[in-house]
Parts: sequence; C-alpha cells; structure tokens
Amino acid sequence: MKSNPIILVEGVFSSRPELRAFTDLAIFVDTPREERLRRMRARGHLVRDPENNWLLPWMAVEDWYLSTVRPTKYVQMTLQGF
Repeated sequence: MKSNPIILVEGVFSSRPELRAFTDLAIFVDTPREERLRRMRARGHLVRDPENNWLLPWMAVEDWYLSTVRPTKYVQMTLQGF
C-alpha cells in the first residue's frame, strides 16, 4: 500500500487562490498586525532597512491580501496566533 507524502507549505500567501486546487487541508494562523510587525522588527528588518523601504510595502501587500483575497474564507481551519 502506497501512501501519499505530506507536504507542508507555510507562509502568508500560501493559500492564494491559484494554489487552492493543490491543497487538501489549509490552516490559516490569524496573527494580529501589530504582532506581525513586532516579529519582523525582532528579526532585524529595521536594522537592515531603517527607512522601512521593504517593511512598509510588505505590510501594505499583506493588508491588501487579507482584506481583498480574504484567505480565511477558503481554509478549513483558522487558528488564533499570538
């Protein structure tokens, strides 16, 4: 008996509409915006990018994605991040 491998895909945009047909189970971890920002700062993004040339556009795209694509409508489970 052959089993199918489990492939875990992680990331903010991993539940994009064009990928939905390839997933059997999608879980969205809903982490507050301020916590996401805190984590990016903790990773040193502000040290490498003091003018926020990378961080601000990234957060704008995340905000757009969450409000427009609304991935939580299409996942099987949403977990609250912290």
